[in-house]
Amino acid sequence: MKAPPRDRMMGWLARREYGFDELVERGMRDLELTRPQSEAVVQRLTDDGLQCDQRFVESLIRSRVRKGQGPLKIRADLQSKGISDPVIRDALDAADVDWFELARHRLERKFGHQPVDDEPKEQARRLRFLAALGYPQSMAYALIKD
Repeated sequence: MKAPPRDRMMGWLARREYGFDELVERGMRDLELTRPQSEAVVQRLTDDGLQCDQRFVESLIRSRVRKGQGPLKIRADLQSKGISDPVIRDALDAADVDWFELARHRLERKFGHQPVDDEPKEQARRLRFLAALGYPQSMAYALIKD
């Protein structure tokens, strides 16, 4: 006998945080619930304090920062999970991350302390690397020229 949808979703939440929309989608996919059924179960979990978008956002940001990802990639990940722009903006502002230093660290880890000089191919390679991690172009240029 299968556990009720609420119990299954609580199990998922016990393993990691989920955004509201992400949990609704998983309920529809894995539990074969309709959207209204899945939303109702997730809303009950939210009302009971078991699901919270703010906790989810903070958790995802911490995880991505540990991986060295930049604010643009983190923002895109959160948007794809149905989190609204004001919530993302507030959470990124409150994250207390020095994005410039994080990008510098990732760049040094990948390429060492070798200067770029004015070699266009090497500059482009490093710029692509930082762009793929989600750092703004202006920051990447400043680091390359540093």
